[in-house]
Amino acid sequence: MGTYYAENSNESTVNLFDKRRVYSGRMQFFQRQYKNIVDFNFAEKQFYGRVDRQFIPRVLRNSGRILLKDIGNGQTGTIPHQAVNFVVDAFKDLQQQFNKCAMLGKINTEDPYLTTLKVYNAYSDPMVLHGASTQSLQNSIRAYIQAAAIPFKNFDEFMVQLDSYWDQQEMTVPYTLPGFVKSRYCPIMASGLAIEIADLDPNNDQEKIDMFVNSKNWSFYVNACRSYGFMVDKNIPWRLVADIGPDSAMMPYAARYQIYGTDQILTMGYTYAHNRYFNNFKINLLLLYNLTKLKNYTETEMCTDGSMVTNIITPQSYTLSDFQRLYSDVYIIKKYLNLRFKEEESTFTASDIHLLVDDVEELYNVYGLNRALTLIERILNKPFDYRGSWTYIKARREALHDLSDA
Repeated sequence: MGTYYAENSNESTVNLFDKRRVYSGRMQFFQRQYKNIVDFNFAEKQFYGRVDRQFIPRVLRNSGRILLKDIGNGQTGTIPHQAVNFVVDAFKDLQQQFNKCAMLGKINTEDPYLTTLKVYNAYSDPMVLHGASTQSLQNSIRAYIQAAAIPFKNFDEFMVQLDSYWDQQEMTVPYTLPGFVKSRYCPIMASGLAIEIADLDPNNDQEKIDMFVNSKNWSFYVNACRSYGFMVDKNIPWRLVADIGPDSAMMPYAARYQIYGTDQILTMGYTYAHNRYFNNFKINLLLLYNLTKLKNYTETEMCTDGSMVTNIITPQSYTLSDFQRLYSDVYIIKKYLNLRFKEEESTFTASDIHLLVDDVEELYNVYGLNRALTLIERILNKPFDYRGSWTYIKARREALHDLSDA
């Protein structure tokens, strides 16, 4: 059995590719049989629960009608796992269905995972995940700038070096929260819509087959998940993901909280990541400046009489209020925008980017900070057919029209 499916990621590239393909082929057979087995690594599904219909990154509000709720029935002595309230309600009913069928002898009672459903993982706060990622990135940036040994005396000179760093990086790990939410580093668990019922290794396809696909309770499990509004992750079959589509069995559970339909879940339950993040972006830049700047350094210059003089330079320090007074929202938005273009690997031309950057102040003055940021994200995330500046202008007009109706 072990020769057919990958057990880890340590094999040769060729062998690993072949074995992953064997597993994928096996699961594609079940996907034809069960419509709720879904590949969350494919196309737009990789962003499920973390973007809206315009692909703008969103994060859970955890306020109003859609709140996190303890699941219970996890491992003894662990911090209670959480998910969105209506998802937890559906999962508890699914648990009860398993318990009932086990008592009636309708399912195998010796299965370690598919007899009594236990929770091993659920909601992960994207702000916490991003904070840890930001800390790591800032350490790398600090090391890069210090290794370059080019001192700076103020924030403007620091930003020249920081822009140079970003220009040289492939941005595989996004710096901003919106970029992070749309990346592979932000798991679907950050949506609050997913629950995991095992703690197996997602790289071990053999375990997936042995412990789930070949289980006597496999068919019951997949069908029961569909009955309670859950999809099963093709690549991690112990991961259940709430189906918030209009015809899903999950919708009656949402209706208990006066949430009706997919759009209400997305708009009432989730907020734009950029609105939650922008102020942190400003603060992080200031913190990075303070971490990176030297206590002092020497600078030699020639006097008019030809003599040389050495000056001791102490880089400027800023309080947060000083920083906010000296560097406007427009200045920071432009820095944010340039960075977001790099993160999204946008196919905008350089002239398109320059045009949008020049428009930022106008957008800010007309619409205010949050709406200007939203327009920027709509343009960045919308899958346009790029053909130069005219396409950008057309896209901008459409986005402005959408924004005026929002």
